Amino acid sequence: MNTKAAHILIVDDEEALVAAVRTELLKNGFKNIHVAYDGDEALDVLARFGKDIHVVSLGLMMPRVKGFEVMRSLAETHRQTIAVIMLTGFSTVENAATFKKLGTERVVSFDFISKPYDSEDLIKTISKAIEFVQAKRRQSNQS
Repeated sequence: MNTKAAHILIVDDEEALVAAVRTELLKNGFKNIHVAYDGDEALDVLARFGKDIHVVSLGLMMPRVKGFEVMRSLAETHRQTIAVIMLTGFSTVENAATFKKLGTERVVSFDFISKPYDSEDLIKTISKAIEFVQAKRRQSNQS
């Protein structure tokens, strides 16, 4: 599968950030972009499209269900390899360590990025995460 055809989920309660990331992805040729504005919506999207989603760009502090809770839920329920990129304004050593600990073999803690972020770096990181997930899925025939 082409990296540009991979499914990406952007989750954050900051609507402007979600719109900006989505716009950057579209400008860079990505086609299958899903959005959610809190962890609860993210879990709904993942329940419906989870097997198709390769990468989740996930905010940490959101209403209702926080980013770490989404990761815990994924670890319990998700059967396909998926990469999580935490994109947060709450960048602390403790949060980064918790993010890494929540990763599993299938729910991969791929990168922890502080806001404000560099758009070009974020696109490169998402592309690398897609390539990583595609390789892992090919290895275990999860495509």
